[in-house]
Amino acid sequence: MALVQCVECGREISDQAIACPQCGYPRRRTAPMSRGIKILLGACVMLLVAMFVFAFVAAWMLRKPIDIDLPQSSFPSTSSQADCLPHHACATTQLASR
Repeated sequence: MALVQCVECGREISDQAIACPQCGYPRRRTAPMSRGIKILLGACVMLLVAMFVFAFVAAWMLRKPIDIDLPQSSFPSTSSQADCLPHHACATTQLASR
């Protein structure tokens, strides 16, 4: 039998007491978590971590470059744009100059 402190009056009471004998404040008893629930909770956490790691590794291994086709301009070309070959740097420059 251990002694605990009453949260209301501060007096030491038995951990088996339902209420404080001095002030009558009821002691809330918390049911200890059973071993089966602890194992189930641990397994769920491990499963979530494993799923996260699997998704991260799969995304890293399956990554591939994305090709983006820029739409052709319907504006008449100027002399600086007519000499430009259609590649990424020129397309970016053309879009930025508008």
